[in-house]
Formats: sequence, C-alpha cells, structure tokens
Amino acid sequence: AILVSIAVFRASGAFDVLIDGLRFIAALFTDHTEFVEALPTALMKPLSGSGARGMMLESFDHYGVDSFVGKLSATLQGATDTTFYIIALYFGSVGIKKTRYAITAGLIADFAGIIAAIVIAYVFFGSSINTTNYSKADIGEQLKTSLNANDFNAALFLLDKDVVIYDQAYDTLATTDSTAIENFFAADPLQIHTNTSVTENDQSFILMKGSSASGIKKTLKLVIEKQKIQSIQYLGNF
Repeated sequence: AILVSIAVFRASGAFDVLIDGLRFIAALFTDHTEFVEALPTALMKPLSGSGARGMMLESFDHYGVDSFVGKLSATLQGATDTTFYIIALYFGSVGIKKTRYAITAGLIADFAGIIAAIVIAYVFFGSSINTTNYSKADIGEQLKTSLNANDFNAALFLLDKDVVIYDQAYDTLATTDSTAIENFFAADPLQIHTNTSVTENDQSFILMKGSSASGIKKTLKLVIEKQKIQSIQYLGNF
C-alpha cells in the first residue's frame, strides 16, 4: 500500500512540485543540488520506516541503484531514525504522555544525520554524479547508436522510467522503460538510418527513420525532456 501510494504521489506530479521547491531553495545556497532528489527518504524516515524504505526503493527504480541519488537515499536510510514511531511505541508502552524534550532531541539528531549523510555521500559517491548535459540531438544520436548495435541496456538508460510509446492513433503500446524495450525494440529490432531535429508547437523532439528486422520501415517521434526520452510515437511506415 505504501509503495502504491508513493507511486501515485509521483505520478500525480505532487512529487515533482515538492522536489522542484526544495531544489529552488537549495539553489539559493549552492550549485550542487543533486542531493535534493534523495530528501524524500529523509523526510519520511521520522514518520515511517516502511514509508522511507518505499521512498528509497522508488529512488532506486527511478535513478538506479548505483546512481548518486540511490546511494545517498541508502545512506539517509541508515543515518536517520523513526523518531515519532519510537516515541509513540516506547513512551506509550510505559504510559508516559508528556515526552518533554524527546521529540525535539530526536528531530535534531535526525537533522544532524541528514547533514552528515549528504556530506559523506558527496565525499564517497560524488563521482557517481552525471554532470554531462546532452542536447536532444545528442540523446537521439545515442539511441540511434545503441539500437543499431542491439545494445538494449544502453537504450534503456536513455529512456525515462515512465516512458510511454504510442502508435499512430495514440493507442498505448508501452508505459515503462522495460516494456518499451521488451515489446517494441527487442521484439522487432530497429536499425536507425537518419534522425532530424525538428520543432512542433514550441516543443522540440527528434524525428527518427529506420527499418525493423521484419523489413518494415518506420518513423518515430521522440519527445525528450530532462535528459530522458519521455515518450515515443510511432508515426507509421514511410
């Protein structure tokens, strides 16, 4: 239930609003804002250990286990504790209703753990940060190269976790990166011959043309945002 709730929270856009707000605040003080993506794990931990674990697993799925965000999320999971749960359980078990300074002390300890985890993660895992800023054309070229080499792992890295593939009538063919690879690319490998950058309604995308293993010539439209391919539309044969 927690994992489903977190998935709904992310899919609704509220998660992105929260992250963007935290990133804006962090950007006022530093150029290194990569840690913001892992903060939901830290914010959830004082309330629920299971919820924090769900946030951590979500970051693994979205950014990768070996990514900086994934490693920082795991570090934050160990550097903080379930403050409110501990107080409710142990104080309640002996009938103490007035917790005095316990909550304040616990939250200060959590805050210190968060700061320490961020600093330690940058020291030990800072090399995991991808600072390369690829253009949309570069990403299209990387997809072209990976597909022509049948390197589906490289293609998978270019796709957003929630990438959507449509056909000509906007019927959905795939809704995740794994199903996109399994049902669209790997099932009928595509050799990309040309790609051209174009603009439509102020939205940039890459138009790619190629032939599948079955001999069918296809045209694909790739919408790219935030360094990831967000959607692919199969426009038909050419």
